[in-house]
Amino acid sequence: MNARSSSVRFVAVAWGLAGCTASGVRSRGPGNLPPDLDARYTFELVRAAETFVRVRVEARGTREGETTFAIQEHWGGVEHFEEGIRAVEVRDRAGRALSVERPASNRWSVRHAPSEAIEASYEIAPTGTEVEDSREGRYRPVLVPSLFHLIGETGLLWPEHLEGDEPRAIEVCWRGFEEAGWKVISSFGAEPTRFRVSRSLPDFRHALFLAGDLRLHRVPLPGGTLDVAIAGTDWEFTDAAFVEMATKIVESGRDFFDDHRYPTFRISLIPVGKKDPRSHSLGGTGLVDSFALFLRPSTRLELEPGGGRGLRGLLAHELFHHWNGQRIERVEPEPLVYWFSEGFTDFYARRLLLRSGLLTPEEYAADLNESVAGYFTSPVRNEPNERILADFWRNGDVEKLPYRRGDVVAVLTDAAIRKASGGARSLDDFMRDLLERATSGGEKVSTESLVEGIGRATSTEFAERIRRIVVDGETATIEADVLEPCLEGRVETVAAFEPGFDVEASVKAKVATGVVEGSEAHRAGLRNDQALKGWSISHGRTDLPIELTVVDSGAERRLSFFPRGKPVPVPRFRVRPGAGEECRARL
Repeated sequence: MNARSSSVRFVAVAWGLAGCTASGVRSRGPGNLPPDLDARYTFELVRAAETFVRVRVEARGTREGETTFAIQEHWGGVEHFEEGIRAVEVRDRAGRALSVERPASNRWSVRHAPSEAIEASYEIAPTGTEVEDSREGRYRPVLVPSLFHLIGETGLLWPEHLEGDEPRAIEVCWRGFEEAGWKVISSFGAEPTRFRVSRSLPDFRHALFLAGDLRLHRVPLPGGTLDVAIAGTDWEFTDAAFVEMATKIVESGRDFFDDHRYPTFRISLIPVGKKDPRSHSLGGTGLVDSFALFLRPSTRLELEPGGGRGLRGLLAHELFHHWNGQRIERVEPEPLVYWFSEGFTDFYARRLLLRSGLLTPEEYAADLNESVAGYFTSPVRNEPNERILADFWRNGDVEKLPYRRGDVVAVLTDAAIRKASGGARSLDDFMRDLLERATSGGEKVSTESLVEGIGRATSTEFAERIRRIVVDGETATIEADVLEPCLEGRVETVAAFEPGFDVEASVKAKVATGVVEGSEAHRAGLRNDQALKGWSISHGRTDLPIELTVVDSGAERRLSFFPRGKPVPVPRFRVRPGAGEECRARL
């Protein structure tokens, strides 16, 4: 999942120490904020009875003498980020504490002299001994032994009057980290003490700030470099193997768009949860010129049996968002365009992995089949696009819908463009044209503009077909020869993924909920209100069993069952015998 964007290229410059408060000393106010700065953010590692991170935000207040600092209400399906910070204070130029009002739970307002430089400070407390393997654990600010991980969207306060698309001169200071032996890196650079950027505040927040016991790897690329920061040592792979794979994926996207203008890209990798050979978990989010990756330590680089693209697929998907989602921006409300930004990105993750040699044609077909089966067996397949706007973060099936629907639409559109142009053009040209218009004219995409563009590249009839699939939720028809001569298609009966209980509610409460009588789960012995002590669930996979440890009548029981529901006819593809190497460029 990506990514807001920016058409403003950042500039990072190393500076001296003047202006950044010394480590361990509380700021006495922002009296030294220079006139050429709009804001200064300082991250300070404080080693006391309790280790914590103090964050300071310095800026000139409004001319009217009333300034409000805010933190995001929600992001990435997580809410109430104000709960992750403590000890919020605001001081005037002389360092005197100002009276703070709370017009909302995520906003702090103060009155001060007109245009006076003021400072808001707050603390990020320790969050435990390891990063929790959950959406909240990954996205909220993290401070564990030897690791500080903050996504600006979820951990930074900002002065509301500086919000907007206008680039702001922002300085970032790191204090106390170098003295503790911690390395630092952010979406903007790896300078250990201080740097400046020119970014809008929304773009500045859409960034990673990372410090700790890190291993930093720098890889030269045509026109720039790739920086990889890795935390943790108990991995199933070497740093070198991960960096090599990541480099190939980054290069494949840059080469596809012939886009080497952005000199540096950064990837971070941190461990989440405990190592368990039976459990593999991976997640990540695309940020400004960077990607934050979260892996359970037992996750492997190579593909799990029947596991589609695995880690390489996640990386390829999120790195493609550097263009589709960041350079090619969406109009608001963005969820109505997720079918394109997520679904087409899934399509290109698969395509570029194949072309770069990281997927075989057989693995390509298996991954496509998994996506297509997920679409045709989805219980929300025929929901209109508006349902995604309403429930993307509330319902797991709705969250997956734009990925699967858009992936199918990309397959159909690629074939239609090739047919309409007599093989002279493909979806590749369509995507490159979008990037050109986005970078040269600032054009943003909407469902309407995309469908119109597809119509120009194919026909009005085909565009109307796509509109019905995307907007109205009509079931797509996939012809058997859509990927000829490389893949041949046929229809097979596939069991729908049906866990037989409410997975999300049960895992959240750690109590079985919504058990469906007569389901495989029910037949295996699962009942409502049983306590869940452990679980292994491969969402969307009917070939792997769900394994649960429940408490039944005071005793623990292990339950295992396949989450198979009603059979559904689904298009399936396989590599055509004799298909040549040229299919890497065709698929």
